[in-house]
Amino acid sequence: MNHLRNHFLRLLAILFISASLSSCGSKPEKTADHFMSLLVAGKHLEAQDMLGKDMRSMAGMLGGLKPYYRSGAFTSYTLTQLEMTDKSVSYRVDAITSAGQRYSDFMDLTREDGEWKVSMF
Repeated sequence: MNHLRNHFLRLLAILFISASLSSCGSKPEKTADHFMSLLVAGKHLEAQDMLGKDMRSMAGMLGGLKPYYRSGAFTSYTLTQLEMTDKSVSYRVDAITSAGQRYSDFMDLTREDGEWKVSMF
């Protein structure tokens, strides 16, 4: 009986550890790529949900992301990681607009509540 109980407790511990690790938030490069993909697709409300608290407040005051990143504004992009710490990551964003113009800027991600959020773009 003790053997079965120990086996069950080990299984429970493994499941708990797995669930804890999977909720630690995504990798910053996946978050940055997903954010840019949403902008390319014109999904501004979804992209806005990926903003950090301060950036979301600022975007709200400016009327959201749509006026600045209309659908089709970007047709392609490249992300280059510049710096990384435990709590923040900086990327250079090089994009091409639908008019064929090159766009270059920086994006910062920070950890908020265990998830990577866009804190500057």
